[in-house]
Amino acid sequence: MAFEIDTEPYARERDSKIEDILKETGTTLHKYSGHTLLDVGDLEQIGKLASNYNAFVNALSKFKIPKPFETPDKLPGTPESHEKLMNELGLKIFPKIPSNLDELLNRPYKVTTPFKGGET
Repeated sequence: MAFEIDTEPYARERDSKIEDILKETGTTLHKYSGHTLLDVGDLEQIGKLASNYNAFVNALSKFKIPKPFETPDKLPGTPESHEKLMNELGLKIFPKIPSNLDELLNRPYKVTTPFKGGET
């Protein structure tokens, strides 16, 4: 299983629960940064906030930006442990994972998050 690292306190707590459940089931977990070119933890190494944009860019130039992953030909199936994980986190299980944009937009289930964003 793979997911994007989220540094918000609620997400860290949620992700910790997910990691514990996955360890119990023997499922391998891969975590990646995705919203930024660098991991947020790497940015902390810069120290004090730069006083201007040039100083900020200078500090960033010391880090190597990783190459993006290649686009996969197909995605693996959902691990058997996903139902337990979703139930323990109190999340509704999708009847099936959408395979195209029409299925995603015409979903028969209600959005379960109070947060407005690209997911809604």
